[in-house]
Amino acid sequence: MSDPLLKSEIHAERNTGILATGYDSRIQTYITGQGTPFATGYAKNHILRDLNRKLYNYELSSYITDSYDAGFRPTTLTGILAAGGGGDAPDPPQDNLFAFYKANTNFTVDESNAVSSWGDDTSNGYDITQGVGDKQPVWSDSNVDGPNGYEYIAFDGSNDFLKSSVFTTQANGTYCLIVRRHTQHFGALIDGNTNSSQTLYFDGSTERRLRMYAGGYGPWTNLGPELNIWYCVIARFQSGSLARLVCRNLATDTETADALSNIGSPSFNAITVGTQGAGVAMPLDADIAEILVYNEASSDSKISDIMAYAQNKFVSS
Repeated sequence: MSDPLLKSEIHAERNTGILATGYDSRIQTYITGQGTPFATGYAKNHILRDLNRKLYNYELSSYITDSYDAGFRPTTLTGILAAGGGGDAPDPPQDNLFAFYKANTNFTVDESNAVSSWGDDTSNGYDITQGVGDKQPVWSDSNVDGPNGYEYIAFDGSNDFLKSSVFTTQANGTYCLIVRRHTQHFGALIDGNTNSSQTLYFDGSTERRLRMYAGGYGPWTNLGPELNIWYCVIARFQSGSLARLVCRNLATDTETADALSNIGSPSFNAITVGTQGAGVAMPLDADIAEILVYNEASSDSKISDIMAYAQNKFVSS
């Protein structure tokens, strides 16, 4: 690396989360000096896969090569180091982010890693909990089989689930989940607890079928998640013909499904993960690393930004 002073200063500041004025322009100058172009179309505060988590373990120059996935290089470096070092990738889109669950932080486990609470990482406080021991999923800190080395929470397909308290009913919603399915049977990923409940679930009638329901069936696909592969799944619950379901294989970084369809009049007043409603129907046999909940029917462009965030964080570089 041709700028060791810059590197040492970044390392020195990593634990404070406070970066001196001018770092942004100096890093920009350094990268420009390497002759590596920046692609357009990615949110300006999101830089390079896992940068905030890994910058301090690698030479900065290792991220600046023509072999890197150029489609997700940033257009600017504003704020790229503002969060300091360690523990996570850049943030997802924030507008109307209603709840955010990450398996690498903000959860409560016992000595056997059974999860009694998975904390909402937003300021809204919609934690999902389970007070009954044999219904608690299990947290895993595996660096081997987690998505890009991230931790995950495993649901056993029998009776595990987590649920929030009831809140003011929301209308349309968009969910993003990082998930790995283990067996071919019916299993609810997430459910909204109302008569027009927004339910995203695996259809046990076929290995790769994923479906949406909200007062009627919406988009579904037979090209959804294969067994034992990490996927990013995004479901937009919107009344009418614009409900949308998108799946992406994170092992190959390829899209496997993108479906549009009619749906009922969706709403939700709680967040249940791992089963439908009160914890009786469709127990989930799968692992989940992260969940984003938006209280909106996200636009197509925003869905693209959410997917780009997930790729940036969970696809191995």
